[in-house]
Amino acid sequence: MSQLALSDDLIEITAEINSYKQVAGQAVFEIGKRLKHVKENDLAHGQWESWLCSVDMNPRTARAMMQAYEQFGNRQTSTALPTGKIFEMLSLPESVDRQQFITEPQTIPSTGEQKTVDDMTVKELREVKKALQEAERRAAQAEATADTERNRALHAEKLFNSVKNQPPRVETRVVEKIPSDYQDLKQQAVIAQQLNADNVKLQREINNLKHEHAEKTSQQQNDFHAIRKMRESFKNILSQVNQEHYNAKYFFEQTGSTPQAHESVDAFLKEFNDVIDQIFRDWKEKTHIKVS
Repeated sequence: MSQLALSDDLIEITAEINSYKQVAGQAVFEIGKRLKHVKENDLAHGQWESWLCSVDMNPRTARAMMQAYEQFGNRQTSTALPTGKIFEMLSLPESVDRQQFITEPQTIPSTGEQKTVDDMTVKELREVKKALQEAERRAAQAEATADTERNRALHAEKLFNSVKNQPPRVETRVVEKIPSDYQDLKQQAVIAQQLNADNVKLQREINNLKHEHAEKTSQQQNDFHAIRKMRESFKNILSQVNQEHYNAKYFFEQTGSTPQAHESVDAFLKEFNDVIDQIFRDWKEKTHIKVS
């Protein structure tokens, strides 16, 4: 079978790619429509996932295609969209009207440009979707806060009305005679209060000491972990350098020691020496180690 020759015209190739992308988008809706029909009518007789395997499709992909059909399959303007944009729009907030989102220009947050979905890149579409999701989250949070405030106001109003409608309350107080040892009891109460305050202060100091000990222990553990990781990094650096050194020597020998190979080695050694000098300077600044 002879293979169809492709055009060398970039504009023509671009148009062909876009055309096939549109065909692929329409195919997603048609596949999703049939998947939905099979699942809703139990045509696989309870063997949904087994049947999906027979058409070489996993359940996640099947769900995405059914959602694509449900959200966009009946919208005439979405038939020309490529599959990447279709699947990206599946997670748009439920409050967003799909038809309106596709047909009307949307603002790209990073640039402020107004573009329709057809003119956006997938990256720009993802950016717009994220902004809409954030706006919906803030709106839901504001609504929840407003509901809380309304409930508080209603509760306060109920309390006010219940107090307002109650008759005045008369309280009767019995005044006891002060006992003869009142002053002694009062002094003992003052002493008890002071002891209680001292006890609270002592307990606070104990808690502070425990906290300081826990912090020191945690810091020691962090230091030990960091040192162990640093040593592992040093070991990995040396191992990687040695491995690449042996590889380079092998390839050098394969060249037959040509002048170009010698020039490459000379250039590498100069660059490697600069890197090593920089590493030495960095460690000399950070440590007390005397690096020549």
